[in-house]
Amino acid sequence: MNNRKKFLLIWGTIYLVMALVMYFGLKLMAAKKFSAEKMEQMVAGVPRSEAKVKDLCKIQLLGEPKVGKDYVKMVFWCTNGTKAISTFALNAFKDKTINGILDEYSRIVNFDGKLSQSSEWNCLVNDKNMAVVGGSSTIIPASTIDCYQK
Repeated sequence: MNNRKKFLLIWGTIYLVMALVMYFGLKLMAAKKFSAEKMEQMVAGVPRSEAKVKDLCKIQLLGEPKVGKDYVKMVFWCTNGTKAISTFALNAFKDKTINGILDEYSRIVNFDGKLSQSSEWNCLVNDKNMAVVGGSSTIIPASTIDCYQK
């Protein structure tokens, strides 16, 4: 066997062994470091450093989801004549009840308190009062939640 073939065989073997060690080592390390608890905290947790939002009229989550009619639109009407509009895909919410959606929106924008329990806002779902509709009822796709500041 000449020197070139011998060199390539040794180098190829070392390369293959190192690649396998790196592949399985990184796979093992990723499996040990992943935590479903930490991921849930990162995705659904409340940010600690961000200031609490007191005025929902200043917050708008822009963008229209491309989900057909599987969305919910939230409109906040303010006493100063302004409004804030946000639209969400319904599949983004675990709790698809009206109160669940309002509370999840509160968490997303870091609202001070739960919107479903706020006495500062009066909300209508598809132009019907929430007391009539029921906050624990599942929201219908392509619904609009209008919240009026008292």
